[in-house]
Amino acid sequence: MGDVNEIKPTSRHLHLHPPRPLLAVGRLVGANSDDVCLIVDILATGALVQTRQPLRRDGRVTLELGEHMRLPSRVGRVTPEDVALEFDRPLTPEQLIEVMARGTPETPAEAASGEATACRRQSPRLRRCAAAELLHRGRLLDGDLVDISTGGACIDLADPTVMRRGERLEVRIAGVTERDAAVRWASASRIGVAFTFPLSLWKLDKWLLAEMDKCSVCEASACSAPAFNQALARRRA
Repeated sequence: MGDVNEIKPTSRHLHLHPPRPLLAVGRLVGANSDDVCLIVDILATGALVQTRQPLRRDGRVTLELGEHMRLPSRVGRVTPEDVALEFDRPLTPEQLIEVMARGTPETPAEAASGEATACRRQSPRLRRCAAAELLHRGRLLDGDLVDISTGGACIDLADPTVMRRGERLEVRIAGVTERDAAVRWASASRIGVAFTFPLSLWKLDKWLLAEMDKCSVCEASACSAPAFNQALARRRA
């Protein structure tokens, strides 16, 4: 594992602990992409991440860890193996504890029952367009992907269907996965599912980048993901 010496603490940060080993998934919004990343080291002033995004030193990115933790950052050292990020503002001790908790994956039983803690559920979800199919009680249902993460997905159903929390089903999302899942929550026309076994981060990463390339030439104007739209606008500029 690399080090984070590139993240140089100032005098007001010298009391902080050394980097803490971590394996957690984050969302990294850069100038040219909106994608997942793997966080391998973190401390209050910065993080070491692995990403396929073509980042450059001194560039600007935002590392997102759930809906309520967005960390604007400067790109430090960039190597083929990892990228060092310097946070604009250091994490508080409470935030650092929350980030560390994200590195503990929920079990399939927790995913099915909904008993996992909130911070362990907050794997970043990214919006992409893809056809989806659900095999539910012997019926094949058509739908459209709303968003996806390594741990689950949100899907719009073509026809209203009654589903109960905890029910088992098979989820097929074109180009990325076909696997068993459990209903996390459901309305008449939209459901959230938790995969029984998480997606491979690097498989999801590869698919997300490929889909972004497709979206960059798509003429649809109703994309519901603001950060994604901003990234596309920068690419087209």
